[in-house]
Amino acid sequence: MRARLRSKQTADDLRAAQQAIRYTFERYVSPRVVERLLADPSQVAAGGVQQSVTILFADLRGYTALAEALPPEQLVEVLNGHLTVAAQAILAQEGTISTFVGDLVMAIYNAPCPSPITPSARRGRPWLCTRAWLAFHAELSPKLRMNFGIGIVTGEAVVGNLGARELQLYTAVGDVVNLAQRLEEIAGGGRIFISDDTRQALGPEASVRSLGPVLVRGRTEPVVIYELLALSA
Repeated sequence: MRARLRSKQTADDLRAAQQAIRYTFERYVSPRVVERLLADPSQVAAGGVQQSVTILFADLRGYTALAEALPPEQLVEVLNGHLTVAAQAILAQEGTISTFVGDLVMAIYNAPCPSPITPSARRGRPWLCTRAWLAFHAELSPKLRMNFGIGIVTGEAVVGNLGARELQLYTAVGDVVNLAQRLEEIAGGGRIFISDDTRQALGPEASVRSLGPVLVRGRTEPVVIYELLALSA
């Protein structure tokens, strides 16, 4: 009887863990990632865990001017189109959508579970996403076209369900996140700025242009950054 009760408790715990995973992740990661998490719920630790990730921030350029010119219902339609393309590209490359804030997108790669490909290829996936975003603009009339300014940084961060007890979000916290957003802020439309760590991770596959040490907002020391121009398949 005790053995049966323990077995039932174990089954109930596993079912609860799987339900929690579906609730937390099925809207933010690709179905392939969800299935791997369901097969091994232990990959999602309670609270935050420190691990190597690649963080992507992308923000639309020209959104404020467009919002002033368009009626709200048309603006929402255009914005949703841009964000849909962004979300589909992120999920197709097994990224995790951390948040949408207006026209800003934040994505995490290599979390909640490691990607089953080489580190170099994994860190190149954010670049592959941007190809879909940039191609999307050709489908729009010129007055509705907007480009993402993109920042990508690789490094250690704490990732997990973070926030208040009443409201939590699966996200990442750390200097790597702050720097990715700072690079996005200074990237012009259609440009991708990456950190030196990301450049090193990509290796010779990446074609980059050095921007030299740049002083970014909130930092006392300049940061060496690069513009990502291309990535060989």
